[in-house]
Amino acid sequence: MAEELYPYQDYGSKFLAERETALLADAPGCGKTSQAIRACDIVKAKSILVIVPGVARVNWLREFERFSLYKRSYGIVESSKKGVPNADVLFVSYSIIRSRPVLIELLKREYDVLIADEAHYLKNPEAVTTKCVYGAKMDRSKGLASRAKRVWLLTGTPIPSNLSEFYSHARALFPGVREGLEKERSWKDFFCVTDGFGEKVVANKNVPEFVKRMKPYTLRRRVEDVLPDLPPIRISQVVIEPEKLPPINEEAKEAEAIIKNAIAQKATAAGRVEDLSQEDLKAIETVAGMHLATHRKWCGIAKAQATADLIKEDLASGMDKVVIFALHKDVFNILLKSIPGSAAINGDVKPKERDRLIDRFQGRIPEEPLNVLICHISIAATALTLTASCNVVFCESSWVPADIFQASKRCHRFGQTRPVLARIISLRNSIDEAVGHVLARKAQSISKIEGALSSTEGIQQ
Repeated sequence: MAEELYPYQDYGSKFLAERETALLADAPGCGKTSQAIRACDIVKAKSILVIVPGVARVNWLREFERFSLYKRSYGIVESSKKGVPNADVLFVSYSIIRSRPVLIELLKREYDVLIADEAHYLKNPEAVTTKCVYGAKMDRSKGLASRAKRVWLLTGTPIPSNLSEFYSHARALFPGVREGLEKERSWKDFFCVTDGFGEKVVANKNVPEFVKRMKPYTLRRRVEDVLPDLPPIRISQVVIEPEKLPPINEEAKEAEAIIKNAIAQKATAAGRVEDLSQEDLKAIETVAGMHLATHRKWCGIAKAQATADLIKEDLASGMDKVVIFALHKDVFNILLKSIPGSAAINGDVKPKERDRLIDRFQGRIPEEPLNVLICHISIAATALTLTASCNVVFCESSWVPADIFQASKRCHRFGQTRPVLARIISLRNSIDEAVGHVLARKAQSISKIEGALSSTEGIQQ
């Protein structure tokens, strides 16, 4: 049975369904994916093409299974060598559509809906990716958008830097916005202030006119705008499949094979991986034995770069601060190196330094701002107060649902005025994915029980 949407998400789904072309620009945490999926249901779409960053393909498939009211077949375009699956809903990355064999095959088909997630990837009219979607002339006469009855853009960053970066979208999809400004030069002259050479954009102008033109096509809400609809803590799983995985040695290969076999046996009995219980996980842990630690470390390293990329996208989309939990030193190193300005609280950090990092994160040292704090789940999952953020990401996690809930509570304590979104990042087809399903389900159940037991409204310590 499909999961219910919040009232504001129902509204967003109808907003998309009523438009041939539209931009859903809700801030991170509002659930753009579920709204687009339900909009596909409303228009009874049979053939759907979803273009996403490579790491998000699997999660989109999972979200369709969670939120769609209809049964459809799903296929992921994994590479040009494997070709394009014959499926109702296709998930393809921005990088793969640049492959000529894949693009030719995709152009042979017709789509009821084309969804471009993180649509700011299509901001550059000169980029090959943008031309693959909008056509060489940005007029939707060719390219993948020409094969779709409806095209919906999703992004929390509709204007990444300046209004010149919206020209490709306006030219291809929004006639009311581009009217009188068909050429890129005229668009730039009207909406942008440039340097003395007329090339580098230094500011925007005529912004009220842009907003007036774009408003009929656009829906944007911040988390604060939809607070009444949201529970205090939301805990969900994000399944990823990086396009490139780290090397795996013989020891890790052996561990992976043993663990996958144990998961397969338990999943067969349970029905699906999603239906595994905590008792099933304990049985898998017993079978895996010493191999488990090896495989979990490899999974953490495999996820680290993709997690960092997701965090950077969130920050670019307007998310203010993020708390990340991890376990292994190698994972910490990748996250710290890949996320500029981040800092860590782990076993190497002394108490005095830890307290200063918390003060920086909480905004008590304004001259030294800190927006991303990476914490060891065994060290920082209790006692700390990190209410400056309402966003928690588990790059790696404990196997105990209560630990996940308690770690999320570092942000959901006295003084927090926003709902907390906690995401468990899981690696596809691994013990990580099986554990993530159980953790998200059980931890959210704990959150609901705590909420029901609360005798008064508001945040409970």
